[in-house]
Amino acid sequence: SADQFVTSLALRECHLPKVPAGSVLVAITGQGKTRGMSAVLEVEATINQHIAFITPRIPVASPAYIHLALTAAYLQLRAASDDSGSTKGAITCEELKRFKLPMPPRAEQDGLLRRIQTETRELNTTISRLEREINILREYRTRLVADVVTGKLDVREAAARLPDEAPLDLAEDDTDLADETDSEAGGIEA
Repeated sequence: SADQFVTSLALRECHLPKVPAGSVLVAITGQGKTRGMSAVLEVEATINQHIAFITPRIPVASPAYIHLALTAAYLQLRAASDDSGSTKGAITCEELKRFKLPMPPRAEQDGLLRRIQTETRELNTTISRLEREINILREYRTRLVADVVTGKLDVREAAARLPDEAPLDLAEDDTDLADETDSEAGGIEA
């Protein structure tokens, strides 16, 4: 379900295309990393002129596989759109139609998707955990700054309660550096 909807009047007057669920959306304009990014559409929607769509022939092509193949070809899409001669990078719908993606049989597509999900599961779990930890640290920082600004926390008192720790001596931990120093001092001859 969506938060915002397009009225029937807007569909008629603006000639907005209705894109079926299961289509793959591709950003065809944009700076930074936007242009060339893709996603699978989960609900019927309308799009603007900055997005193209590919509606797969479902028995032949998996939307998830097309999205994966486009993600893998991201740099090629970007390079092709940068070489179009325009001063503003864009991917035309015609270029997108001509863009070649490997299209193995459907069973192989599904197998590749399963394998990639299996291989990336642990990585994705770690990324999610780290993102949660980063958000918690940001919340803590915001709360800490607010407490200091409002006087709820005395920085001098908090600093006095910190444990005494010697700074890390990176030279002691760097065994390669120690080896180099020993070699120079020992006068090794070649």
